[in-house]
Amino acid sequence: SYARGGVAGRDRVGGLVGITRGGTIAASYARGAVSGRTRVGGLVGDAPNSPAITASYWDITARGQATSNGGAGHTTQELQAPTAYAGLYAAWNVDMDGHPGADDPWAFGMNSQYPVLRYDCLCQEAQQR
Repeated sequence: SYARGGVAGRDRVGGLVGITRGGTIAASYARGAVSGRTRVGGLVGDAPNSPAITASYWDITARGQATSNGGAGHTTQELQAPTAYAGLYAAWNVDMDGHPGADDPWAFGMNSQYPVLRYDCLCQEAQQR
């Protein structure tokens, strides 16, 4: 999953998730400004039960947010550099339908682009027609 817009609030404000009480966040990123008073994070605002967060990131350049309660902060350049399942995104080609093998859900474009889910690519192409 990913979140592209800015987020503002008072407490438990995150770029992707405000509060999580467990579960899993995987292969996700957030970009855009995040602001709040308490428990504010680039990816997750508050995570009292320590969820499993793997291969998930927030943009420290675009967000101006140096911390998060999970995930790893990277610069815009680092997040836009890979153009395939490599580097930061090596673990993102996942099995989504339960059948053997990875499903190639992400489109990376060229340098200077964030990855997007392939469904979003198809929707954007249809809207442009």
